[in-house]
Amino acid sequence: MNVSDVFASGTQVVSEGKLIKEQKRLAPPGHFLETVIVPEITEEDLAIRVDGPAAVSEVKCRVISYPDTNRLPTQFSELVLPVVHGEVIPENYQGEEAPLNYIAVFHRHGKNNNRSVGILNGYGITAGAVVTTIAHDSHHLAVLGTNKKDMALAANRAREIQGGIVAAKDGEIVAELHLPLAGLMSLDTAHEFGPKLNEFISVLQSTVLPRQHPIMRLVGVTLPVIPHAKITDLGYVYVDTQELLPLFV
Repeated sequence: MNVSDVFASGTQVVSEGKLIKEQKRLAPPGHFLETVIVPEITEEDLAIRVDGPAAVSEVKCRVISYPDTNRLPTQFSELVLPVVHGEVIPENYQGEEAPLNYIAVFHRHGKNNNRSVGILNGYGITAGAVVTTIAHDSHHLAVLGTNKKDMALAANRAREIQGGIVAAKDGEIVAELHLPLAGLMSLDTAHEFGPKLNEFISVLQSTVLPRQHPIMRLVGVTLPVIPHAKITDLGYVYVDTQELLPLFV
């Protein structure tokens, strides 16, 4: 649907798709622009450690599986993954479901230090990492990727700019979308923001996440009210019963 004309309080503000009356812009309070309250994120924060004998070489893990690469419903599956020096290494997995992706969720509202790390199958990140502070419904900081180095880089850049979506690959930031207002919205006008959004999506799809509607795909991975398997800052959630499930089986 294309909107051609808009009226507000009896006054026409848009004519033939163009803004004809400038709208008053209100400056947000300063604390609305400081909502990504997360300590510096290190690669160790993203590591999946195994308790038990140091010599263990594999472990069965619960994984969030995407059966359809362009849809959001998910299921839990179980995979036996390699362990090196007590750490699960999803990128070393060579099974049919490869490549796997990491995901980590960090509480960002300053109430606690909750964090969780999980594994995704079929999500679609082919290289690097992407972080978002739009993560329905709680909008914590969620970072996904193929390796911990790029994930930490992207996550800390999102902290620096106080919210948005950031992509990293091969140790460099390749794209970023600033959303400093509550970590959810831009301070730009629609005319300013539109081209930036389109450019960001183009770069994201060409470097890290070559999927349709990549932003919609990002913001739903933490939504614990749509079927069936999700992750929050508390860990895995089985949506059907609202149970928290452990990573290790």
